Amino acid sequence: MTSEGWSTFFQAAFRDSRNAMLLVDDDRRVVDVNGAYLQLLGYRRAEVVGRPLYEFAAGGPLMTRQEWAD
Repeated sequence: MTSEGWSTFFQAAFRDSRNAMLLVDDDRRVVDVNGAYLQLLGYRRAEVVGRPLYEFAAGGPLMTRQEWAD
């Protein structure tokens, strides 16, 4: 399968999955979420994307920025 084929496959699997899924960047900010994740949290996509992942975890981040980077 070509890299373009894998990209299309991943996008479809991510979008259509009934399992809650999200992507985060190196700074732990949400880059993308699927519908199951939004349904689980009860938020709209615009309320989630761009925010730090730890804002959705009880008690805040479990690791410092340096620990995450390591």
